[in-house]
Amino acid sequence: MHNMDLFDEPPDPDKGSGDEQGGFLPPSDSLRAKVEALVSELRDKKLQSLSAKDRADPEKTRSIEARYHPDTWVRWVTATIAAGNLKQASHVAKLIHTGAKGTNILATPETLPDRDLVGTHSLGSAFLPDITVNSSANLPGRDLLRIEHHKRTLLELAQAEDPELIEVLSEDETEGREMAKALAQYAQQTSPRRADPRLRQVYWLVGDDPASDSHFHLLVPLYSSSLAAHFYRVIQDSRWSESAQAARNARKTNKAHPQGVTEFPNLARLTIGGANKQNVSQGNAERRGINYLLDARAPQWHQQEVRPPLGSRSFFSLTSHRRQTYGLVNALTTFLLSDPATNRFTRRRIDGMVDSLIDHFLVSASAVKSLPGGWSTDERCRIPLAQRAWLDPETVAEGEPKASVDTLPWWQDEVAADFGAWLNREVLRLCKRQKRDLALGDEQAREWARRFGDQLSWLEG
Repeated sequence: MHNMDLFDEPPDPDKGSGDEQGGFLPPSDSLRAKVEALVSELRDKKLQSLSAKDRADPEKTRSIEARYHPDTWVRWVTATIAAGNLKQASHVAKLIHTGAKGTNILATPETLPDRDLVGTHSLGSAFLPDITVNSSANLPGRDLLRIEHHKRTLLELAQAEDPELIEVLSEDETEGREMAKALAQYAQQTSPRRADPRLRQVYWLVGDDPASDSHFHLLVPLYSSSLAAHFYRVIQDSRWSESAQAARNARKTNKAHPQGVTEFPNLARLTIGGANKQNVSQGNAERRGINYLLDARAPQWHQQEVRPPLGSRSFFSLTSHRRQTYGLVNALTTFLLSDPATNRFTRRRIDGMVDSLIDHFLVSASAVKSLPGGWSTDERCRIPLAQRAWLDPETVAEGEPKASVDTLPWWQDEVAADFGAWLNREVLRLCKRQKRDLALGDEQAREWARRFGDQLSWLEG
C-alpha cells in the first residue's frame, strides 16, 4: 500500500493543481511545451556533438538551430513518416538479410491466432513493436511519437485527430489535420506486401502436381524482432539484474534466496547489423545487434540410478524431486504473488508452469514403473495405496482385490488429488517464507488435480 487513504483518488498528473487559479494546466504541461522541450533537447545534443572548430562557426550553429526550430522539425518528421521512412514493425526483413528490401510486418499478439508453440502471439502485454528506418538520421522522429499527453502517446492523439495536436502541428486547421493523418501512418501496415530474393523462401506444395509451379504456395518466414527483444530482456535480466546476481551469490555460499537461478545452457549469440546496427532497426540497435538463439538440439539424457520411493509419505514429496521442482514452484509462486491480470495470457503461463511440473512427475513415475515389481511390499514403503497402484500396479493388483486390473482407474483420481494438494502446500510454503499472503484454496487444488488427471488418463489409457 502507498501512503494514501484507500478511497482517495490518486493524483492525475495531467490535471491542474486545483488552486485558486481555476485548475488550468500550467504551461509546462501543455502539449506544445512538451514538443518544444523535446526539440530543444535534441538540438542541444546535436550542438554538443560538434567539434570545437564547428561549434565556433556561427553558420553551422545557425543551421542546426534553424533545423531544430519546433515548427521546422515537426514538419520534417511528418514528411519523413508520410514518405514511409519510419515505421513500426514486429517482423523486420533486415534481420534476415541487411540488404533485404522486403516488407516489414506489424503483427500484434491480439491479431494472431492462438497456438501451442511459442511465437509473437505469446507476448501479450509484453509486446513492444520495433522501429524500422531507411536511414538512422530519421530515428529521432520516434521520440516525437512517444510523447505522452493526457495518458495517451502523440501517436494515439494523431490517430484520434486530437484538436490540441492539430493546433500544435499547424496554425492552419486543414494543414494540421493532414499532418496528423501523416503521423498516424507510422502505425499502419504497408500494403501490398512484397518479398525480396535475399529473404529465406520456402515453396510449399498445396496442390496435387509437384511438376506445376501453380500448385505451390510461396512462404517467406520472417524474423520476429519483438520476440527476439523479449528473449533478450529476459536473458539479460536473468544474468545481470541485481536480484539474479544476489541469487547466484547465495548459491555460491549455499544460502537460501527467494529467487531461483535461471540458466540458459548452450546459448548462441547472433550479431546483426555490422557497424551501423540502427540501419537494421531501432530494437536491434538497442540490443547492440545481439540476438540470442536458444539451444534447439535434442536433449541428451543422462540416466540416473532409479530407486523406489521408500521412506516418504508421498511420491510427490520425495527429496530427489525437490531439486527439479523448486525452480518451477518458485516461479509459479512469484507470478501468482504479482497479481497478474485475469486473461488468457495469464492462464496460459500458469498452465505452462503446472504442465512442466506434471511432466516431471510423469517421467519420474515411468522410471519407477520400470523397476522390478514388488518393491511396494517393503515395510519401508509408506506412500498411499493409490500411489502404489500407479507405480507398482502388478504387485498391488495381486495383493489388493479392489485394485484388480479391471478396476485400476480407481487410483487415478486419488493420485491427481495428491498432486493438487502437494502443489498447493508447496506454493503456500514459499508464500509463508516470503511473509506474503495468497488466496489459494481447495478450488485451485482441484483445478491442478484435474490437469494432472487429464494427463495421467491419457498416458495410462
